[in-house]
Amino acid sequence: MRIGIEVFGTQSNSRHRGVGRYVFELTNALLSLGSPHEFILYAEADAPADMLPLVAHAATLRMLRADPARGERDMTDAFRRLLSANPDHLDLMLITNPLELRPDFLTPAKPLNRLKMASVVYDLIPLIFQNHYYHVWPGPEFIRRYQRGLEQLKTYDVLLAISEATRNDFLNHLALPPEKVVNVSTASEAACWKPHRGKPTAKQIEELAGLGIAGPFVYSMGAMEYRKNLGGLLDAFSKLPDVIRSTHQLVVTYAMSPLEEHKVQADAETLGIGDRLVMTPRLSDELLAILYQQCEVFVFPSIYEGFGLPVLEAMRCGAAVIAGDNSSQIEVVGDAGLLADVGDSRDLLAKILQVLENPAIATDLRRKAVTQSGLFRWSNVADKTIQAIEALAKPKTKLRLDATRLGRSRKPRIAYFSPFPPLLSGVGDYSERLIEELRAEYRVDLYHDSGYEPSLKLQSAVHACHDHRLFPRNDSILHYHSIVYQMGNSHLHKYIYELLPKFPGVVTLHDFNLAGFQYWDSSSSGAGLDGFCRVVEEYDPDLAPGLAESLAEWDRTPGGVIDQCALAGIALNQRIFRHALEVVVHSPWCVRQARSIHGDLADKTQVVPHGAAVIRRTPEEIAALRGRYGLPRDGLLIGNFGIIHPTKMNVESLRAFAEVARENPDALFLLVGTEHDNGAARKEVAELGLSSRVRFFAPKPTAEFIELAGIVDIGINLRRPPTNGETSGALLHLLCQGVATIVSDIGTFGDYPETVVRKVTFSDDRFSELKTCLLELARNPDMRHELGASGLRHVTEIHSWRRAMNLYAEVIERCGRGGPQRPPSAIYQGPHSARAAVSVTGRTGMTH
Repeated sequence: MRIGIEVFGTQSNSRHRGVGRYVFELTNALLSLGSPHEFILYAEADAPADMLPLVAHAATLRMLRADPARGERDMTDAFRRLLSANPDHLDLMLITNPLELRPDFLTPAKPLNRLKMASVVYDLIPLIFQNHYYHVWPGPEFIRRYQRGLEQLKTYDVLLAISEATRNDFLNHLALPPEKVVNVSTASEAACWKPHRGKPTAKQIEELAGLGIAGPFVYSMGAMEYRKNLGGLLDAFSKLPDVIRSTHQLVVTYAMSPLEEHKVQADAETLGIGDRLVMTPRLSDELLAILYQQCEVFVFPSIYEGFGLPVLEAMRCGAAVIAGDNSSQIEVVGDAGLLADVGDSRDLLAKILQVLENPAIATDLRRKAVTQSGLFRWSNVADKTIQAIEALAKPKTKLRLDATRLGRSRKPRIAYFSPFPPLLSGVGDYSERLIEELRAEYRVDLYHDSGYEPSLKLQSAVHACHDHRLFPRNDSILHYHSIVYQMGNSHLHKYIYELLPKFPGVVTLHDFNLAGFQYWDSSSSGAGLDGFCRVVEEYDPDLAPGLAESLAEWDRTPGGVIDQCALAGIALNQRIFRHALEVVVHSPWCVRQARSIHGDLADKTQVVPHGAAVIRRTPEEIAALRGRYGLPRDGLLIGNFGIIHPTKMNVESLRAFAEVARENPDALFLLVGTEHDNGAARKEVAELGLSSRVRFFAPKPTAEFIELAGIVDIGINLRRPPTNGETSGALLHLLCQGVATIVSDIGTFGDYPETVVRKVTFSDDRFSELKTCLLELARNPDMRHELGASGLRHVTEIHSWRRAMNLYAEVIERCGRGGPQRPPSAIYQGPHSARAAVSVTGRTGMTH
């Protein structure tokens, strides 16, 4: 084969970063294989050439530049001409840095000739962490260019991932077939990366002193990005025992601006470790090697890595390594280092102490690190790359293209409005799963809010994805069969709330009470309590007298206006019931609320249970997962999942667990979620003396959240009144995995049968009933098993996604825009406006 390799990554701004080094080393390794293939390298004529691969006689080097005489403005144009004309008669072009997205070189499109295209892919950071980086990268145009780049990569013949984690990310987020993405891995074999744990030489001591290092130190390397989590490391180091912290320094080599350095130093001063922190500038490989070799422990607290090259470099130098228990770090470290929940500084602290206080463990890790790092070699990377390229030359069975594959589907087309991943939204996760089912029956065009791009997994040539502002234009052309809205109680649904009156459709009301959304909307618009007061008056004019004074008083109470509205039954969802053709809810409780509040409009309400899929794991799989998360493979685990907030009754749950802990010395309690309780749960843990018996897990990606929910023996999912009528996704994650679960007998939770969950009532004595129930389940494995099995049956019968889709389809067809519409008599007149002539029933798709 004649293989072209684009090597711009060795000349651009990436040349001194991991990407530039990867391109250099991979290209040299490919040229050194002695394969029968012919290589032609393509570089920029007017860019730095000092890091170009060592061509020698193994390849031909072509220097490219834009030709103004041909109307070319930059390298994007020049490379497009190269691919189209293919003057070197290539069989394949390998792109090595497709998503750098320089203004003058964008991800090239696959040409219409027979030239095959391959590309190295490193990570999906801008997509996965779009929420965190949207304002860091150069504006929304960057995100749009990035999305276009990913669309181009989806058309390539093969993508070469630098880790199995990156491969899985591309498969999942871009919905690619498994054979299209190959893990070729990476390596790092610089001569200076070698173990040397002996006494440092006089020169090394001098160089370390020049950096401000004197004595034992903990080392970390990274960059000032959210995912690198330097703040978590500072917090963990500050919690070290005084005797260790006073004798060790924390040395960090993080690329920082002067302003960032000042902030990090200020944070360290606040934590009481300002005098222990050493920040180094960018270092040479030789000096980096000394730090890797001489550190007591190398800590890499990243929450996501495409590969994590510093981890491999440190291991090659014989460092004892601590890394994150996430993404590619798991496969890089293997069993040769410690993996920590880096979102929990206490777990990071525990792992650091494990190394610093146990010389035998540190020595064992250093030995294993050298062995593990030897598995990653450039010759292996080059072999896998050539095998993936050669596989493209093998003949494949021709596939017959039918009308659907060509985009000419006879399925009805619906417009679907919702938040979507990567936004952090439970409604978005719900939509992603529901859309998979709806697409079996409909062409589903997605409409999202402006300012972000949904995950490419949700997009396709057949099912379009649009900014919601394009809907009026598109609808005038496409005449959608039906419109489906997903409405929740947060700011992410503002555009849906505004569109509904103009374009009525089916609305799924995820939270019956929308006081939170209305309060945010009034505040963000500048209307404040006065604006909120007008919304309440519209909801029920009878509340107008003295309302402003009442709201001002409510605003000063615990829970504020939002909780008081829920307690008073002021749902503020009148616009939904006024304009929706039908309202989908997840629970009969919501139907009863609609009937009591909205009278004659309650017959619009259809129950479609929240979907869930049964997950069955063997005891061996559960034990392995427990080990992965650093939990005992045996012993009783009790878990509370979701936002840690006073409304979830975490403190009461911990008090009840204290009784279990006294009886069962192996029992542990897990709290998994974002902490929004001002430290109340942690304070309670300390006061109860349960520090060694309670584990806090920072927010996890959905897949890991589900795994943690599935490995506990007992789940706790409580709510303090009032609730917003929400359906708990966390509760379904427990039930669908057969976990015996305790819930509050309140709101939608009360609709679950007594045989499926154990219910406790809310009272002033906030944990006696909970304590009794928890102790009973803790003492009785057979009871737990029976309750868990009942939960599995319930999910299978009531909550399957296929059943949810069928019920949705019934609603969509009833509300089809070409069919009969609702009679105009159903006009909203405020709450409790029942008409004797109208049957108020509400439909139900539930058998609770």
